Amino acid sequence: MKIPSFVLRKLYVSNSLGNEDGGFCFRLRNSLGTAELTVFPEIEVDGDRIPKARVSLWIDGKEVKVKEISVEKPLCFPKNTEAKVFVAGRNLGRGLHTVVISTETKEFKTLRFDIEEVVG
Repeated sequence: MKIPSFVLRKLYVSNSLGNEDGGFCFRLRNSLGTAELTVFPEIEVDGDRIPKARVSLWIDGKEVKVKEISVEKPLCFPKNTEAKVFVAGRNLGRGLHTVVISTETKEFKTLRFDIEEVVG
């Protein structure tokens, strides 16, 4: 079952994109339904793919390591839970930015959506 991008965009917490401690971050809130991630999320910013080694993910305040997510050991992202995504080593300039998020889940296979937000 493919979930349309316009539905997946509801995961993004509005006005959460911004610079923080030598990088940038944004938040996702799972308002759709519990899912098990089988691939660590891939992030692109303004057309540039970010190496996974520079991406940190926190769910419920606990950091999730890239190596900890696999088909054999999926990461549960429960409904009504918030995740913080941090990208080290890149600050965002003022203006409009496009962030593309893609991952895979047991339930829905590939999930891919983009958000656009202005950083002030």
